[in-house]
Amino acid sequence: MIIYAGVDGTSSEDDASYQVTFQNSFVNQLYKKQIVPFSDTFYHRGPFTAGTDTAAFARMAFNWVVGKWNSGGARAVFLGGYSRGAAGMIEVASWLKPLGIPVECLILFDAVDRSVPGIGGGVGGCFFNTKIADNVKQVIHPMRDMWTTLSRISFGRCGQQAESANTQYAKEYFLATHGGVGGTPWQTAVNPYTNEPRDTIWEFGELNPTTVTPIMDKNGAAMVAAWTFPKVINAFQQCKARLSAPSGPGSSYLPARMAYQRRG
Repeated sequence: MIIYAGVDGTSSEDDASYQVTFQNSFVNQLYKKQIVPFSDTFYHRGPFTAGTDTAAFARMAFNWVVGKWNSGGARAVFLGGYSRGAAGMIEVASWLKPLGIPVECLILFDAVDRSVPGIGGGVGGCFFNTKIADNVKQVIHPMRDMWTTLSRISFGRCGQQAESANTQYAKEYFLATHGGVGGTPWQTAVNPYTNEPRDTIWEFGELNPTTVTPIMDKNGAAMVAAWTFPKVINAFQQCKARLSAPSGPGSSYLPARMAYQRRG
């Protein structure tokens, strides 16, 4: 069984409004099995603006994965996250490592770490972010072209380094806002401080507007999907083929499961 757990991006919206805004987010599409037929899936909305709940949401995903793995309901794990949710899923992979649970594929949509450890249960690090753990087989990471789009300059990036050179890492930059890369492109462009209409998108909290129009953002989001999802499909198909081989779940997975079970 191939399972998937995802945590979406940050928003100040209440849960009902959030579900509308993020109903077609890329993390959500994976959860709904619209891309590949995972055996079972987990999804949680992204953190609220303060980000103090990032680790708690990541821990929910972690506990779900561990429960599935320990009960025999999972033979391979895919993880997905957007924005702060992606930072949280990097942590989930690192938490799974000492339990001997491998991660087949870590799908990051413009990962950023804005949650300080020790303050409300943050993730990552104050100056150096958590590296991609070496139990991760491959990473797929579409990102905004920050300096061309001028989108979310204040956010920075994370998920840029891996512990092992053996981890396959595919990344690409796109002419889309941070929202567009997550599958939630902006529908309109206004001055966030005066609400006056604009040609290009101006993200609340940023000093300057982006160079991206709503149409460009929609097109950029489509390009992200066209680049990312074939890679996810390929990773899923390769995983499924390996698990279906006569040799069983694969020599690299069986010791990990046994090691975890021995720990109780």
